[in-house]
Amino acid sequence: MTVDQKFSYFYVDLLCVYVYVSVGLNKIGLQLIKRIRKCTLHDDRLCFIVEKPFTLTVAEAEELAAMARERKLYLFEAISPLHTPNFHMVKDSLKRMGPIHFVQCNFSQYSSKYERYLQGDIAPAFNPDLGGGALNDLNVYNINIVIGLFGQPTATQYFANRGHNGIDTSGVMVLSYPTMTATCTAAKDSSSPSFILIQGEKGWIHIPTPANEFGSVEIMKQGKLTSYRRNAYESRLAHEFIDFKDVWEKKDYKQMEAWLERSVEVMRVLR
Repeated sequence: MTVDQKFSYFYVDLLCVYVYVSVGLNKIGLQLIKRIRKCTLHDDRLCFIVEKPFTLTVAEAEELAAMARERKLYLFEAISPLHTPNFHMVKDSLKRMGPIHFVQCNFSQYSSKYERYLQGDIAPAFNPDLGGGALNDLNVYNINIVIGLFGQPTATQYFANRGHNGIDTSGVMVLSYPTMTATCTAAKDSSSPSFILIQGEKGWIHIPTPANEFGSVEIMKQGKLTSYRRNAYESRLAHEFIDFKDVWEKKDYKQMEAWLERSVEVMRVLR
């Protein structure tokens, strides 16, 4: 199959299509999935894996999800931390922390393309027409984790620092819940230690790694600090691909639909 040169990576075998596109180019991925879908009579044997952001608009996300449900396609968004044992352990530990009142997420990473951007050389990662920016590239991980742990917020507000072309070079998304507030910070114009901190009345949970890694967990409970490393593989991508493979081979369409709905919910927050 001939592939547009804008794709960073594209892999096809007889059963699975993996579309890896640069930030902001998932509109191309949407068009490709539509094209492939029209070329097959065996939709239930197809598995699509797309990179974040899932789409560029809520309408595209809803269209893609509806197409997958209609044709029984297996469609996965590759958000690796949500599939790690460390993430599942944190989710299982929340009740022991008592009522949760505050969550802080920070994923700040000075972009190797930022100096070029300041000189007017605008890469896709800083192009608003291609869906670039800190929210789409980095904060999407923070927001996925918060929604994965606590569900859909009741209200959201985004405070952005914008560059010369209007792109958000850094910003904070505030997610409000009935008894909790979550702040999700991401930066491509500066750096700092990246972390996630969950504060409850009976303890706290600290993830001292970037959100896309979720590499270790620290839990403070009754004055005792315990550290955990539950992830079984060196590659942070391994667990998600094992999950996708298992769901697809077992034809667990309900699980796929649950993940797909989360992808759409996150898009509603991002936009």
